Amino acid sequence: MMNFTRKYEQKVQESKENITTATLAYEDLLKREFSGEEVSKEKQKALDNINKAQAALKVAEEERSKAYTYAHKNLSNITIENLAKDWLYNIRPTLREERLTPIVQQAEEALHAYYSAIQDLIQLNNECAALASGVLRKAGQVYIPIGELGDLPKHPTDSDWYNILRYGKVPARYRN
Repeated sequence: MMNFTRKYEQKVQESKENITTATLAYEDLLKREFSGEEVSKEKQKALDNINKAQAALKVAEEERSKAYTYAHKNLSNITIENLAKDWLYNIRPTLREERLTPIVQQAEEALHAYYSAIQDLIQLNNECAALASGVLRKAGQVYIPIGELGDLPKHPTDSDWYNILRYGKVPARYRN
């Protein structure tokens, strides 16, 4: 409950400090006026600042009062079971939908792109083999594929997965 009301206490304290600052600025203007300076425009602004600071203090005190009332009425009734249920039935599903779904989609898109690249490599080799293998065979040469699976980035190994799960770090060869 103390953490809940702390920010409202801080607002009240800040508002009081703002009143003090505005009042001191006004008093400095009065001293300048007493010594013969013309400060009527500045004085009105200073009075407006004091009034604004006092109004802000009133609002802050009302919010603090409402926060204490709310905290005593509602927060003292929350149990650990309520928090656990809230996690299981509200927070967790929301996080899965808002945060996990985009991650899963990103992984699916990456896998799709990876397997598409493999298909493209196979297609490139097939096209080139069809074009060149006959000529090379007649010349007594063997067709060597343009690219091989080894040319593509390696997919994560079991060791990579272990380290990812244990240490929470992606292997260096995959980092941006």
